[in-house]
Amino acid sequence: MPESKKRIISDIVPAEKSRAEALPMKKTPPVQEAPIENVIEEKAIPTTPKRSGPKPRRFDNSQLDFLRKNTAPGERPTQPARPQRNAGTETSQGSNIPGKKFLVAGASLIVLVLLYVLLSVFSSATVEITAKESQFKLSRPVTFTLPYEEIRISESGEKDGKSINTETVNQKAHGEIAIYNAFSSSSQVLVINTRFRTKEGNIYRIQKQVMVPGATVVDGEITPSKIITEVVSDTEGEEFNVESGTTFDIPGFVGGPRYEKFYGEAVEPIDGGFVGEVKIVGESEAGEALKSAEADAITTANNILRDSIPEGLVALAEKEISVADSSIEPSIGDPGEKFTAKATATGSFVLIDEEKLLSELEELLFDDFPGAENNLRLIDNTGIVLIKKDSSTGEAIFELREEINVSWLADEEMLTTALSKVKVKQIPDVFKQYEAILSAEVKFSPSWWRRIPSKPGRIHVEYR
Repeated sequence: MPESKKRIISDIVPAEKSRAEALPMKKTPPVQEAPIENVIEEKAIPTTPKRSGPKPRRFDNSQLDFLRKNTAPGERPTQPARPQRNAGTETSQGSNIPGKKFLVAGASLIVLVLLYVLLSVFSSATVEITAKESQFKLSRPVTFTLPYEEIRISESGEKDGKSINTETVNQKAHGEIAIYNAFSSSSQVLVINTRFRTKEGNIYRIQKQVMVPGATVVDGEITPSKIITEVVSDTEGEEFNVESGTTFDIPGFVGGPRYEKFYGEAVEPIDGGFVGEVKIVGESEAGEALKSAEADAITTANNILRDSIPEGLVALAEKEISVADSSIEPSIGDPGEKFTAKATATGSFVLIDEEKLLSELEELLFDDFPGAENNLRLIDNTGIVLIKKDSSTGEAIFELREEINVSWLADEEMLTTALSKVKVKQIPDVFKQYEAILSAEVKFSPSWWRRIPSKPGRIHVEYR
C-alpha cells in the first residue's frame, strides 16, 4: 500500500486495529514470454523520463509535522524556494580581490618612499663634544692691545622675612610738620625742643633749631611762609599717633601777639607711638634674608651680563660684579612683624672681539699652532687683566699673567664633512682622528632615525 494511504489510515483507525492481516493476493495467470528478439524489434521498452530541475527535497519528521498542520486538505505541499546565487556577481567580486591587494601594496610603498625622502631631507644630528683642556703657565707677563666696548651692570634683589623675637617697648610717635609764619616779613628762630601742641593737649618737640622765614607782605596782605621739620612726641604711647593735616599751636607764644600767627600742621601721619609687646626685627633672621637678597642680586646681574654679550665678543671684568649696597627695612632692633632685605649688585666690563683675542693668544703662546686642524678657546678669563683704557682711541691694553686655561676645538667644517660620508658604526673612527676631542656623542633627530645626514649643514656641533 502506498505510504500516503498508510498514513491516512493510521490517522483514522486506531493503531491496534490498523494492524490487520495481509489480504490474499489474486493470482495472475502467467504471461507467455515472447522471444527477446521479437520484443525488441516490435516495440521499444518504455523508460521513465528524467525530471528536469532541482531534485526533490527530503524533509525530516519535524518539518513533515509542520507541513501537515499548515497545508489544507488536498493541497500538495511545496518546497520552499532556494535562494539563487548570482554567478556573475560572485565572479566579479572574486576577480577584484587581487586588484585591491596590489592597490594597497602600491600605496604603502609610495608612503614609505615619501617618508624616507622626507627624513633624508629634514633629519639632523647634533654632535656633543667634550674638548681637551690645557693650562699654560707664563714665565713673564705679556701685553697686547685690542679695541674694546664698555658695559655696566646694576641689578637688585629683595627678600621678605618675618620677625621672631618679641620685646616690650615704649616708643614715641614721630613725623614731620610744617611751621607757618603769618606774623611779619621778619624771620623767626625756634630753638631745639620747641613745643608744639594739639587741641587734645599732646605735646611734640622739634629735634633741631629752625629759622622760620618771614611772610610775604604785599599791599598790606600777608602770605604766610613755612618750613618743614621733624617732631617727636613728649611721651610714649599710641595716643600720640595723629593723622596728616592735624594742626598745632606753640605754647611758648601764649599771651603774646605771635601766638595766633605762628602754628604748625602735620604734613604726614605722625605715628610709631606704642607701649607694649611687639615683634622686633632680629639680627639672625635679618642676616639670612640679606644674604639671600645679595645672592639674588649677583645672580641676576650675571645673567643680565651673559645675555647682554653679543655673539663673538668676550667680556673682561674691569670691576667684577659685587654687592654695592644693602639695607633692612625696618632696621634691626626696630619693631615690625615683617621686614624686607634689599641689595644692589653692580659691575663694569669691557667687550673685545673673541677671534682677535684668540689670534693674539695663538701668536704669543703657540708659534707652531696647527690652525688648519684645531682651534683654541678660552675656558675662562683667568690670567687676562685689563691694564688701561683709552676712550679717545677705543683701544685697551691687556696683560697675560700667571696661567691661561684653554681648550682645543676640532675644526667644525672638517668634522661635519667627515661625518656626513660615513655610516653610524663608523662614527667612533672619525672621532679618533681628532686629538682635540676628549669624548663625543651623537644625538639624532628624530631620535629613532639612526642615520647621519648626507649634508654637513644638517650636522651641528656643540661643546660641553
